[in-house]
Amino acid sequence: MGKLTQHRMFQVAAEWCEKHPKWKRICDIENSDSLTLGWAELPKRIRQPYERYNDPESHWREFATKPYRHRYGFVGENGEFYPEITQLPLGVNCVMVFEVGGRPGTFYRGGQSVKSGVIG
Repeated sequence: MGKLTQHRMFQVAAEWCEKHPKWKRICDIENSDSLTLGWAELPKRIRQPYERYNDPESHWREFATKPYRHRYGFVGENGEFYPEITQLPLGVNCVMVFEVGGRPGTFYRGGQSVKSGVIG
């Protein structure tokens, strides 16, 4: 498949989401800030490394990788789902998608649960 226009790439992701109704493209989610956990919701073990700073919350907001409430992944222009951005073939464009129809949790790296360590 050759390079797609941005419009066509988003259309491919929309078609993928139609086949998987629990999932939405990030551009279709009105309040994307609600996808990540806030400082007050973080477990102590995640906040602890930032506690040594004068303003730990602002350091965390600036430098940390934010945990998501929902599983996420990437739909490539080829219509395939990739749980991590690093799994996309080189040169393949993608759209980020979230499983908003599922039960919220705490997820890092390609939708892997912090609690279970298993995608599923």
